[in-house]
Amino acid sequence: MRSPRINAFQIHEWLYETVRLTEDDVRVVQIDDPLRKLYVKFVNSECMMRVLQPIQGDLDFHHETGEISKVTVDIA
Repeated sequence: MRSPRINAFQIHEWLYETVRLTEDDVRVVQIDDPLRKLYVKFVNSECMMRVLQPIQGDLDFHHETGEISKVTVDIA
């Protein structure tokens, strides 16, 4: 079973609260809804590594329903 769909606001809140991104870290965020993927373009590679280095593998996304989805974090 697939997890519930989330909206752009929920994604931005998750990026800020869980991934700890700020608007100064990011150039663009692209949501590929059909593939259920999210792409973040960082301002530079140093910023990307600072943010991604502490993340090892998956992060959790907590839905409003209480369901938890695993989010795979990878460099594209």
